Amino acid sequence: MPRVLLLSRRTALVVVAGVSVLCALVLGWVLVTPETVGRVPTPMLLTLLGLLVLPVATLGLLMIDYQVARHSQAVCFTRLKRQTKRAVADRRMHQAGSGRRSSHRRPIRASHEEHTQV
Repeated sequence: MPRVLLLSRRTALVVVAGVSVLCALVLGWVLVTPETVGRVPTPMLLTLLGLLVLPVATLGLLMIDYQVARHSQAVCFTRLKRQTKRAVADRRMHQAGSGRRSSHRRPIRASHEEHTQV
C-alpha cells in the first residue's frame, strides 16, 4: 500500500474515532442528566457506551495489527535473507566442486555389453 494512502487512512480513522467519542460525550451530557436518566431507554444508553468504547477499541486493535504486521514482515525478510545466503553458498560450493567427482552419486557401472565382450 502506498505510504500516502496508508497515512491518509490512519488519519481518517483517528478523526472518525475522535468525532465518534466527542459525539457520544455531547449526547451523554445532553440526554443523560440526573432528572432524565430513568427515562432514557436502555438501547440508547448502550449506543452511547458503544460510541465511547468501540472507536477506542478499534484504534487499539489497529495499532496491535500494525505491530504484528511489522514483526511478521521482519521475520519473513530475515527468513528470505537466510535462504538467499544459503542458496548462494550452495551454488558456490557446487561451482567450486564441479571439476571433482561428486561423492553423493554412485559410480557408473559398465554396461551389460562390456561384460559379455570378454
